[in-house]
Amino acid sequence: MAENYREPNIIFDGWTAPEGTGIIVTGAASGIGAATAILAAQSGLKVAAWDMFAEGIKETIERAGEYGVNIKPVQADLSSDEAVQAAMEETLTFCKPLYLANVAGPKMLNSQWNFNEVISIAVGMIHRLCLAFEATEPGEGSAIVNVAALAGVFEAGGGDPWYASAKSAIAGYTRHQAVELKGRPRMNCVCPGGPIHTPRNHGAVTGEFMQHLVSINPMGRPGRPEEEATAIMFLLSPASSYINGVILAVDGGLHLAR
Repeated sequence: MAENYREPNIIFDGWTAPEGTGIIVTGAASGIGAATAILAAQSGLKVAAWDMFAEGIKETIERAGEYGVNIKPVQADLSSDEAVQAAMEETLTFCKPLYLANVAGPKMLNSQWNFNEVISIAVGMIHRLCLAFEATEPGEGSAIVNVAALAGVFEAGGGDPWYASAKSAIAGYTRHQAVELKGRPRMNCVCPGGPIHTPRNHGAVTGEFMQHLVSINPMGRPGRPEEEATAIMFLLSPASSYINGVILAVDGGLHLAR
């Protein structure tokens, strides 16, 4: 890690949302999803925190402190149409969501999968959530942010081809739907990288390859989930009301330096 590394001071505090405004955040039990759920709660949004891991959502609520009252845990398997529908029905008893942060991804992309499995599992999760959200008729000002990755979108080569293929497909889906939906809702995509340092991947980030990435990153340090969350929240917010179909790398400039 660069000698001049300092923990960044996160200064974006979100925005003050009208009372009762709702948001769905998937993958809310950890990492970027948890950071997004907490930032949304701090902004006054009613947060439906979706994840398979109920205990992890509980930890997110605890981390939110006094703002935890704005977060409702919703346990959901995003690979199942029935489970997503049930989770949406539960969400609607808490709030009508105006925003969707599609942060969750499959735990692992298997190198033995074929193309159909990649689309069904990795991209299907995104599509399933978008359809369920759109079916609620979220109204004026609604927005979706999907989360992909640098691989397959801004970078190529190395590693498993299916991971890059899946993330590239999410970016393509975002662009297509941004046009089809005509801004109702707006749809954008964030591609994290850098790498992103979380408590759960501390061992990997401090490993040799990740340290190499840090050494060539123009920022000279890894990113934090909160820095991805601020980008997601900006793209959802009224401040980005004319931003639609954008694929945004949030990586400290790593994709330019590799």
